[in-house]
Amino acid sequence: MNETQQENIPKVFISYSHDSPQHKTWVAELAAKLVDKGIDVTFDRWDLKRGGDVPKYMERISCLG
Repeated sequence: MNETQQENIPKVFISYSHDSPQHKTWVAELAAKLVDKGIDVTFDRWDLKRGGDVPKYMERISCLG
């Protein structure tokens, strides 16, 4: 994939409430469907490790746009 093609890939950051296991599952399924459609997904459950530094994670992803 060349640089122009990479620039044209849609990107999405998923922000959601962690209020119930069902909601967390629904959001994870949505993220997986988006990836299957070729969208570059930033999703905390995939990108932020347990015990990770949340402020640093948020700062890092804010610079991705």
